[in-house]
Amino acid sequence: MALTTTDFNVSFLLGGSSKVFKFTDITDYASQPGVASTAITGRIKVTAPSGIISYNNLDPADPAASPPDITGSNIGNGRVNTTTISVPLLSNGTPEVGVYTFEYRATDGTDPASDPTVAKIKTFTYSYTKPKATNQLTADCLSPELKGSDTTNYLVNGVTPNDSFLITGVSTAGNTFSVSGDKVGFFTVGNKFDVISSTGNNGQYAITGVNYVQSSDTTVVSVASVSDNASDGRIVQRRTTLYFTSVPGVEPLVRYTPILTTNSFYSQLQSFSFEAHVLYDFGGGFSVSDTFASSDSINVDCDDNLCDVFCSINSVFGEYMKYKGVNKTLADLALERYIIITSHLASLRTAYECGDSVAITKLTDQIKDVAQSNDDCGCTSGDPIPITGTGASATSVVASGGNGVNVATSVNGNETTYTLTLAQSVLNDIASATATSSVTGGTGITVTPSSTSSNNTQYAVSLTTPSVAPKEFMVMKLEIENPNNTVSFTSKDVLHQNPTNLKTDTASWTYAEFYPAAFSPYAIDISGFQTSTNSTYKVDVSSYYQKREVAGPGGGSILDVSSFQYSHFYLTPLVVQLNNVSFRLFFKRDQTYISPSDLYGANGGYTKIYLTIKIYE
Repeated sequence: MALTTTDFNVSFLLGGSSKVFKFTDITDYASQPGVASTAITGRIKVTAPSGIISYNNLDPADPAASPPDITGSNIGNGRVNTTTISVPLLSNGTPEVGVYTFEYRATDGTDPASDPTVAKIKTFTYSYTKPKATNQLTADCLSPELKGSDTTNYLVNGVTPNDSFLITGVSTAGNTFSVSGDKVGFFTVGNKFDVISSTGNNGQYAITGVNYVQSSDTTVVSVASVSDNASDGRIVQRRTTLYFTSVPGVEPLVRYTPILTTNSFYSQLQSFSFEAHVLYDFGGGFSVSDTFASSDSINVDCDDNLCDVFCSINSVFGEYMKYKGVNKTLADLALERYIIITSHLASLRTAYECGDSVAITKLTDQIKDVAQSNDDCGCTSGDPIPITGTGASATSVVASGGNGVNVATSVNGNETTYTLTLAQSVLNDIASATATSSVTGGTGITVTPSSTSSNNTQYAVSLTTPSVAPKEFMVMKLEIENPNNTVSFTSKDVLHQNPTNLKTDTASWTYAEFYPAAFSPYAIDISGFQTSTNSTYKVDVSSYYQKREVAGPGGGSILDVSSFQYSHFYLTPLVVQLNNVSFRLFFKRDQTYISPSDLYGANGGYTKIYLTIKIYE
C-alpha cells in the first residue's frame, strides 16, 4: 500500500538572536503498510499573513526554490528539521501578525515525480505579544528576609506557558533525557537547562541534539553525559539568582522558581536576576517559544537603630541569664524589662514597613530606656554586616511548599512545632492511582493487557475497523486548445490526496472528441484515469478561462470570453454521462448545447477552453 496521510507541528522560536520556525513531522508511518519512515522526504511551504511566500521548497526541480529535503532521512531518526527557516518580521523586528499557512508534503521514496505524495495544510492565527519581563527585590531587616520575585505577567491569549517538564526517560548509554509529547520547541541546540529533584542527575546541561519519537510520543534531548538511569526529576529552563554584591567571595544563591527568599544576607548592595525560557502551547500543533530576563538591585540599609535595639535586647537577656538561679529578685526584674522590650517589636516592624522614621526613633528610644542602655553598642562599621533581625533570639519561617504541601504551627512557650501534611486532593489522587481499575473495549476497539510492572498494568488499545475511511480526492487543470481535428489536451497543477485508485500520471489518461454528426452536440470523453474501474466516483467540472476567434471583413479577432464584455460567448461545461469506463463533457451556451460547427465554424471558434476537474473516489 502507498502513503495515505501525513501531519506536522510548528513552533515559533522567538527567544534567540534569529527568529525561526521549527517543524516536527508527527506522522504515524508505522500504521501505513508498506511505508518506511526512513524513505520519506518532507518539504514545506510557508505563506506569511501578508500573502508573501516566505519559504518554499515543494518543487526540488525549481532552481529558484529553497534548498530541498528539510527533513530528508531524518524522518526515520529525529523527525525534526534544522531551524534555518526564518519567521517573517516587520520593520520593528517582531513577527507579522495574522494568518500563517503551512503546506507540508511527504513523499514515499526518493523520486517525487513518480512516488506517491501526500499533502497537509495547516493555518495558525498569530497574535502573540511578548509580555514585559519585570522583577522585584525587597529587604526586610526585622525578620530578616531578602526576597527576589519574577513579577512578569506571562498570560497571553488565555495561555500560561511552561518553564519545566517532568522527565519520563533517561539513558546513560545514549546520554539523553526524555519528556512526554512534542516539546521540541522548548529545546534549542546550544541552550542550557537544569535537572532538579532527580535521584542522581541534578545539575546543568548543554543541549547537543533534539529528536521526536512518534511511536512513544516523546521528545528526546541529547547532552554530553548522563550519569544515572533513574527516570525522575524535572527539566527546568529557569534560573533565579541572588548576588551578595557587597561581599566579595560569597557565592550567589541560585534557585529554579519564580520567587527566591533567604534569611541570611548582608547590608549594602544586593542584586537579583532571573532568566526563563518558556513554551506557550496554543493547540492545534502550534506553539511559541520565548526567553525572558530581568535584573534589579537594592541597597540594604538597616538603620543603626536596629543595632541599638539588638544591643538592648541582648544586654537585658544577658542580665537575666546572669541572675537566674542566683538572685530571683534581680532575675525577675530583668525578665520583666525583657518582656516589655520584645512587646515593642511588632510596632517597630510596622514603623519600618511604613517608613515612619519618627515612630522608629521613638520606639527605639523607649526600648533603650527600658533596657537602660546607651548608644555605644559598637555593632556598626563601614563594612557590610550580616543582617540578623530583631524578631527574638532566633526567628524561623516555614512556608508551605506548594503543590499540595500544607504547613501548620503549634506554639507551647518558647517551643514552636511545625507539622507538614499532604493536601486531601493529593491523598485522593494517590488513592485513585492505586485503586483497582478495569479497561474494556467497545465497538471496533480491542483492549489487551500488554505488560505488568509492580502495581502498573499497561493496556494496548487497537482499532479493529477505521471509524472514518479516508477519501481519495484529485483536482487538476485541463487546458484544451484549438478544439478541432488537431485539438490538444494538457493537464497541469495536479493535487492528489490519499492516492488509492486514481492514476497520478494524468498525461496517460485518454481524451477523445465525440460527435456523431456536424450539428449534433460536441462532447469530450475522458477515460483511463482509474486503476480499477468503477462507476461510484463523482466528477465536478468548471471553466476558468476561454478565448474565441471571431471572423470579420478585416480578418479575425480574438475575444477574451472570460471578460465581462464578451461573457455572452461563455461556454458552460457539463458532465452528462458517467460510467465505469469514462465520463463525457458537453458544452452549453445560452441553454443550448454546442455543436462542432459552433465550436470552430466558418465564423470563428474557440481557441482555448481551460477547465478545472475534480474527481472524488
